[in-house]
Amino acid sequence: MPRKRNRPTRNSTAPTAGAPGTTPHPVTQLTHRLLLLAGLVLLIAAIVPSYYLVRQQLHGYELPGCGPDSPCAKVTGGFWGSVRFGSALAWPVSFLGLAYFCAAAGAWLTSGGFPAALVRWVFRCGGFVSLFFIGLMLWSAELCAWCLSAHVPNLLFVALVEGMVYWPRRPPALRRAAVPLGTFALLGVLVSLALGIAQAQVRAAAERTAEASHAESVAAMVDRTRQPTQADPAAPSTQPTTAPTARTAFTGRFRWGPENAPIRIVLFTGYQCNGCAWLENQVLQLKRTRSDISLSIKHFPLNRACNEFVTTSPQTNGCWAARAAETAGLLRGVEGFWQMHEWLFARQGGFTDRELNTQLQQFGYDIAEFNRVMQSNLTLERVRADTVEAIGLGLHQTPMVFINGVELKGWNAPNSLIRAVEALAATEPPPGSPFDDQPLAARDKFVSDWLETRPRVMIPLPQAPAYGATAPRFHIIVFGDFQERWTVVADQVLRAFTDARDDVRYEFRLYPFNVDCNPHLPAGDRRHPEACRAGRAALAALRLGGPETYWRVHAWLSANREAVSEATLRAAAPQFGLDADAFFAAMNSTETESELAAHVANAKQHNVTGVPWIFINGRRVTTWQHQEIIYLQDILAAAVAEE
Repeated sequence: MPRKRNRPTRNSTAPTAGAPGTTPHPVTQLTHRLLLLAGLVLLIAAIVPSYYLVRQQLHGYELPGCGPDSPCAKVTGGFWGSVRFGSALAWPVSFLGLAYFCAAAGAWLTSGGFPAALVRWVFRCGGFVSLFFIGLMLWSAELCAWCLSAHVPNLLFVALVEGMVYWPRRPPALRRAAVPLGTFALLGVLVSLALGIAQAQVRAAAERTAEASHAESVAAMVDRTRQPTQADPAAPSTQPTTAPTARTAFTGRFRWGPENAPIRIVLFTGYQCNGCAWLENQVLQLKRTRSDISLSIKHFPLNRACNEFVTTSPQTNGCWAARAAETAGLLRGVEGFWQMHEWLFARQGGFTDRELNTQLQQFGYDIAEFNRVMQSNLTLERVRADTVEAIGLGLHQTPMVFINGVELKGWNAPNSLIRAVEALAATEPPPGSPFDDQPLAARDKFVSDWLETRPRVMIPLPQAPAYGATAPRFHIIVFGDFQERWTVVADQVLRAFTDARDDVRYEFRLYPFNVDCNPHLPAGDRRHPEACRAGRAALAALRLGGPETYWRVHAWLSANREAVSEATLRAAAPQFGLDADAFFAAMNSTETESELAAHVANAKQHNVTGVPWIFINGRRVTTWQHQEIIYLQDILAAAVAEE
């Protein structure tokens, strides 16, 4: 009778290929390692864009394709861009993403590539979150490329983990869930703690800057109140009694409070602006608690439908919200305007036609008449007039706040508006007229901003080309990129200023916007493709021919910023007095690479994040061109006058 062979049952504990305690087949072992590596690569691919999004959140560095009006900025700065814990703390989703991906990578490695069921559920939850955010971006039609670059690899990683469950020769989990989960928790806490510390440091630095600006603004307001005004009967008058007609009253169309008030506040705002909404809480508190102020609103929505000074329209309903407020004011005066104003801010400026009509019915408006007025040219022209006025005052972001005609800088400091009002009220200023409030025009504002900037100690860079006086009265340093438009414009103005005087020293330091030679930029950032070549060409000319040859090449690079290539540089080499082969050998040498790296490192020591980054006698020029108008000559004139 034939013997029966013992066959392992389904519940048999007989060893299987790849199980612990056995030697897996070489192909299985190789496949396992490849799968482990594939999972790690996918998680690293998610970590990298998350890191750069975190960097943008912390330091304000503008990622390629992630500028102020981009879908990236809307997603990361919108409602779903952060997790809020009450009103005091907002934790950016990019922070959560970086912490999760780092923790997941640790759990993946400690699980040996074959995670236990509980660990797989952690990965699945991460995948569900990625699906949610991708769906949210598709629904809102705001596709953030950097966000997708993080979420898509994470979904592929989850798919890999799920596929391995059905791997034909998959061994049991190499480790129990405790070790991977412990690693996940530890790394998640450590990364979150590091991000929290970094965020606290950045906020502390920003608060110090805001507080310093706030204090300077309040001091300027107090000084202004001590100057005699036309409302003061004791003030000597140099104008006829009709003086108000020669000056423009700086006030809004629907002013809340008396015309002549001790404290007169004018705000340029937008109903879909986050900073404006934050400041609005203080506006409401002042309305409730003070009778010695007047409040005026002027509009600056970031929407091209009514604002020609913006390039895109991130505030999609900003124009209609502003026009709705103007309509309420036209139909019901001051009370109507402020009623609509508060309703608009309460809903962040967003509404559908149905929602607006429902609210108009509750307010008791004739809906047809309200919509007719709102859609008329009158409301559109009023909003446009406000934007023109704002640009004339040098506005570059909202909110922009004026108290008694003086700009309140540092408005983002805690309770900035309330504290400024209280400090000014403590001086018991007399009532003043809106005709007394004459804010600085854009030119004077930018000059004043530079004059108020504190000088810093500039770190020397021996490799930096410079010319002019050896013991200068004015020392100008520019960090620039030969392929960047405004660098070329500023360079021309500053070299002309240097050439016209014998007491100026001009120094040009390189900060090319190309990751191939600037490691401080995000991966793949090559917005100026020939920036590295241009920088190496300038430094090679300095090494081969000295300063005179360098400045010839410098001028050529500035004049041909869009035509820099190997061919054009070879063709131009003779006019520089250089042999083309020797020129290119010097450009590609390790010495030139090291010198360019020194320039970039020096730029980071000065906290350079953009170009041109200009210092005049150690004071950084924060704004020198606005809406295509150049104010750099005015700042230079102020420097000469100051000395």
